[in-house]
Amino acid sequence: MGLLVARMEIEPHVKAIETTRAHVPDPDDIDMQLFLRDIYDHFVRGRPILSGITALRVAVHRNILEATEKRTSVVLQRTSLLGIFAIVGLILSIILPS
Repeated sequence: MGLLVARMEIEPHVKAIETTRAHVPDPDDIDMQLFLRDIYDHFVRGRPILSGITALRVAVHRNILEATEKRTSVVLQRTSLLGIFAIVGLILSIILPS
């Protein structure tokens, strides 16, 4: 988004959008391609841009939630594993000294 704004200051809007599209980290990212198409439609055809911005915000929110869920599942797995080791250690400490 920063690249798009910076390029729009020095280039025509259509060329700035194409430059931004060429420098997108993941060219297969559907959300980014839809966003750039909405920006293009806004400047070339005069269509409203609100739906594109809203969709981009929802997509970012969804990506954050998915990443958080992945981290949560990893933490739960580690916690379960540590719990099992604690129980095994407790049992061994009871059995071995006698």
